[in-house]
Amino acid sequence: MGAVDSDVAFRACLGVLLSLLACGQLWVAGALFKHRHNSLLELSQPVALSLFAASGAVATLSSLTLAWSGGDGVCAVRQPIILLSISFMGSILVARSWRIGCIASPALAFSSAKAVEPSGGEDDARPSRSITRQTTLARIQKRVALHEGRLKALRMLSAMWGWTRFVRGCGRQSAPLRRSIGIKQQIQFEDSMWVAVTLMVPQIILQVVNLSVPALRMQSAEIDLGEYACQSELGPLMLTLGTLVSATPFLLALLLNVPSEGLPDIFCEFHQMAASLRVSIGVLVITLPVVLMVENELPSARAYLLTASVLGFVIPLCYHVAFASMSACNGRRGKSQIKKRPSHVERSNSQLPITRRKSSMGRSSFSQSSETDGEDNLELLQMAENAATMGTMYETLGNLPKAIQIDHEVLSLFKDDSEYSNEGFTDSEVRSFGPKTLQVVIAALVSTAKRSMNHRGTCNEDEEKERYREMGIKSAYGAMDVFERAPAKHLIQDRSVLFPAYSLMSVLIKGGISMTPNDQSAADFENGFASHFVRDTSFQLVHHCRSLSMKAEALATHGRFDEALCVISDIKSIYDPALHSKPIASNYGTDHCARVLALSAVWLQHLNRAQEAREHIDYAIENILPGVAETKELMSLSYVFAITVQVLRAQGRVALCSELWEKHGFAPPANQPSLATHFLEAVLVLLRCCNVQSDTHNNLESNNSIESDVAWALDEEEKIVQWGARIWSEMICWSFHSLWAEICLLLANNPTTSAGRSRALIERGLRLSSLAEAELKDDKGNITSQISYASHLRIRSELVSTHSQNTHAANKREKPKRRGNAAASINGSSGGGGSLEEKR
Repeated sequence: MGAVDSDVAFRACLGVLLSLLACGQLWVAGALFKHRHNSLLELSQPVALSLFAASGAVATLSSLTLAWSGGDGVCAVRQPIILLSISFMGSILVARSWRIGCIASPALAFSSAKAVEPSGGEDDARPSRSITRQTTLARIQKRVALHEGRLKALRMLSAMWGWTRFVRGCGRQSAPLRRSIGIKQQIQFEDSMWVAVTLMVPQIILQVVNLSVPALRMQSAEIDLGEYACQSELGPLMLTLGTLVSATPFLLALLLNVPSEGLPDIFCEFHQMAASLRVSIGVLVITLPVVLMVENELPSARAYLLTASVLGFVIPLCYHVAFASMSACNGRRGKSQIKKRPSHVERSNSQLPITRRKSSMGRSSFSQSSETDGEDNLELLQMAENAATMGTMYETLGNLPKAIQIDHEVLSLFKDDSEYSNEGFTDSEVRSFGPKTLQVVIAALVSTAKRSMNHRGTCNEDEEKERYREMGIKSAYGAMDVFERAPAKHLIQDRSVLFPAYSLMSVLIKGGISMTPNDQSAADFENGFASHFVRDTSFQLVHHCRSLSMKAEALATHGRFDEALCVISDIKSIYDPALHSKPIASNYGTDHCARVLALSAVWLQHLNRAQEAREHIDYAIENILPGVAETKELMSLSYVFAITVQVLRAQGRVALCSELWEKHGFAPPANQPSLATHFLEAVLVLLRCCNVQSDTHNNLESNNSIESDVAWALDEEEKIVQWGARIWSEMICWSFHSLWAEICLLLANNPTTSAGRSRALIERGLRLSSLAEAELKDDKGNITSQISYASHLRIRSELVSTHSQNTHAANKREKPKRRGNAAASINGSSGGGGSLEEKR
């Protein structure tokens, strides 16, 4: 009786313990499912994680059957339930890793690392160097082998998914070929679940066989008076096979989660899974020897040890994978609770009174003696970093609205008790920013501005375009405003996080967006703005080159050409295209420094300083153009080449343009239309027209004839939107629509063009000239670029003159026809016979 009571008490205590653990796992599963639409959690696949945690809860509760051995039914089903639950957990890990690998594959560098053995001569044949080379080579070979294994696993799972679709469709879909199965595919949640179920098929078959064959099935056997144990005729054979089959998905998941170049750490769960397996192995090392020693002598102790072995595998996985993913992306406690805790906070040590001064940019800013009571909360910063990583992934996948939404959620982390809106941050919120928090907020604002302006170009509705335009403007301006107001800015030595905001605001101003405060002129604001940029980049050469180019451009825009040319001299003294062109383009989208150096020749040509303009353009041809051409950066290349063509045409050196094109091998991709490709295409058409007009041989490699050029010019499709055209006209002092109108003028004057097509070209050119008129003026009617506008007026004048001549000639041809028609009508009326009175 006492033994029975002790067994009942043991089972009751074990049941309570397992129930509590299962409730915790189910709570995690419910929380993940509840927040399945959270943008910060979405790429972690919360629904799959919820099923993972729920499956762990089933395995935990099923462990209670290890304490019951008195019935054949309990003995028969406990092993299949536990092993199937664990197999499903491993299959979900594999399916999640496969899905994120397929989704993120455009952003990943799947190319294997090149195992290049260090070269050296006989002097390198020292033992230490030889050992170092062998170690490095072995490390590289190991990394390549892991990469190839991961790639094969992804392709195998993709092939499995294809065959699953084929079977589900009852053969309606074509059977996939192995060689055609790729990894760059968009996978839905249900597809990943089908892969998980397919991976479980071996375990399902094994357990069905186990339950169907009496010799394999576990049955209850009496080992002592009133004591029972679950036994099989073949011993632990099926348990061993089931354990090996269950371990296979986890090993495959480890392979798929090997850290890879380009895959963010938030999606790589290798370390979490490895930590769980270390805990599991430690538990098994302790429990299994004791289980073998105890055998059936102490059933309660044996059941407890077996339960500990199962929990030692399930609980660490649920904690390190499911619970950790939820905590990292959504926060285990609320944002407000994290903020209330004083721990994990870095405080600044300056406690000086706040004094304000008026900045030269028209905004109030804190002086060097400002108090900074800002705090950096490490938990919030970690959450923001994880969210920013997911935003980058969404941007790579082309889902800009989702990336912008994540940016807003990052910014909302640092709001007091509200969600972030375009209104920005209050003074109290800005004063609470620590230096790291300030950098994160500015980076999120700059990211929002860039993504909003990029997404604006893809919107179809005007209302949506305006909304994203306003969002981009306010975010760019807000980044500068927050930095100027934040006391913590004086604790930031590296201000490179702010540099993209400077460049973005400069581009927005070029696009005709006014950001000038009411109490400042546009010239003072832009020059002061550029001077701030130059000041902040004094000790970073690449960014300093960009800031100097912005300053020179701002001065030239407002007619201060001599000062701009002085800045150009400073740029020449520090800028090397071979070294700096690619870093500048990677940080700012294009090499503005190379563009402005070439653009200085346009300024000089505009000032009628022909000799200096020739020297500057020759410098660009000899030094800038080759360096930019080596980088293969299309935008920088198109800017510099278009400026070179513009100046060489004005100097009567058109033939040199064709030579430069052939020498540097420009090849704009025809299948990737962009601003750069459209503008380069227009420049090439212009050069062909100029070569035909001057009776020179056209050496440009193109199959286009005059007829195809005429068809291109008469094409009604808008090749560049107004926003892009306005920016281009500011960037190179050459309006795209003026260029297009000039092409129409040259083709109309070509002797081989028919009279009808010539009139159509002139009319098309006049319409394009009207578009150029609009793009070269801002909303207030002010001319944005005097150089571009002067060229536009010249072309429009020629178009109007040609149109008048054509109209006059057409009227002359019409007069004889009208006279002949009038005479014919008179003769016809008189030929009718009879007098006037008779006709009446």
